[in-house]
Amino acid sequence: MQPTPASAFGLATFRASFRQMIPAKTLRALTERFDSGQGAPPTLPDPDLIETLVYHPLQSEGTLAEHLAELGRPPLRDASLAERRQHLDPRLFEQLLAAGLRPLADPQLHPEAFYRGMRLLGIDGAQFSLRNTAPILAQTTKARTRRGRAAFAKLGLCVISELGLHNPVVAAIGLESERALARPCIAQLPARSLLLGDRLYGVGCCIAECIPLCRERGSEFLFRVRSNLKAETVRRLADGSAVVRITLADGTTHEVREIRGRLRTRDGKRTAVRLWTSLLDARCHPARKLVRLYARRWEQEVATDELKNRLQRGELLRSQTVRTAIQELTALVLAQALVARVRTGAAGRGRVPTLRVSFGKTLRMVQMLWPVLEASAGLLSRRQQAALIRRLEERLLRQLTGPRRERTYPRAVRQPVKKWPRLQHNRYQQGTTEVKVMRIKR
Repeated sequence: MQPTPASAFGLATFRASFRQMIPAKTLRALTERFDSGQGAPPTLPDPDLIETLVYHPLQSEGTLAEHLAELGRPPLRDASLAERRQHLDPRLFEQLLAAGLRPLADPQLHPEAFYRGMRLLGIDGAQFSLRNTAPILAQTTKARTRRGRAAFAKLGLCVISELGLHNPVVAAIGLESERALARPCIAQLPARSLLLGDRLYGVGCCIAECIPLCRERGSEFLFRVRSNLKAETVRRLADGSAVVRITLADGTTHEVREIRGRLRTRDGKRTAVRLWTSLLDARCHPARKLVRLYARRWEQEVATDELKNRLQRGELLRSQTVRTAIQELTALVLAQALVARVRTGAAGRGRVPTLRVSFGKTLRMVQMLWPVLEASAGLLSRRQQAALIRRLEERLLRQLTGPRRERTYPRAVRQPVKKWPRLQHNRYQQGTTEVKVMRIKR
């Protein structure tokens, strides 16, 4: 699917913004496809319920029933909505993610979101705590920790996002592990992209899955790997990197390029970095540049933080069953995609990088504006609505954030595990990080 030009995104009513992301015809076709076909037609059609589910996390307070009324739908009680949601097919929400998520970055408007013509993408996972209700406990198993069973069962999310926009383009949700959820995400990797991943993805089995997909779609990968993984050097390259051969458990072999670097930050700390990539041409892709480029992967962590700490209300998902929890998390991801569209459109009109426009301030703006636009239907003319939107966008562009600080790759935790040091203070620095490529000699 071709990305829509960023200039086409604009702030409008919630309903218009949502239907720009998922057209009404597509939404209606999906709900009809997964309709249970039992009983009389519901008072609230499925498309209206889904729109309300996405609108709900975009508001700082209020119940689902209250937000249903804000959107001008027939009034229903929260208990009736909860019962109604139990009949929605989980496969519908998988298809909603596929229909609503797509790339937004444009090479001309967002050069920071590309590397040599390839779209910069980051992959990462997150876990969301579920409530200790009887239906959830019957379907889930709590993980074991050093102190016994975890307090809450977890619902997993794996997402691939555009770096530079924090826009989710592929997502998978389920009770499986992050690596299991990553497989369907990687299978939908957009063409002409460069995928950045952390140590979880820098293993032979994941790389073996990525290599044929990347060859088919003209895409590449750049993953960080652990220092103890074994690889056989095939040939050393002029920039200090090397082409290495990795052998999987089934005996198959694959060749990747290995880069070893050392970062020295302004506070004098040094951190070793080991990367594996499918970019084998050292002349076109120097090792030093790729080591510095990998630091951009941290944007994926920031995008996850926006989802969990800005959009999600409370530490636990509100749903009482696993089925509705999947619906809730799907709505959160689609809500993040909607905010990314508004943020990208505003940045494009202000001719500034998208990440200079605050996610929090953009979210606050839509929280104020969308209920007003819905309530003023028929009171304000289109010209008056456009003037109000324009004024709020101008205010947003006057509150740009400063350049983001570079991360120092701290390998530490707040509760010490094994040999990792205790993390007492987060360390950041302004300016660039010194990069040194360590020549591979073996």
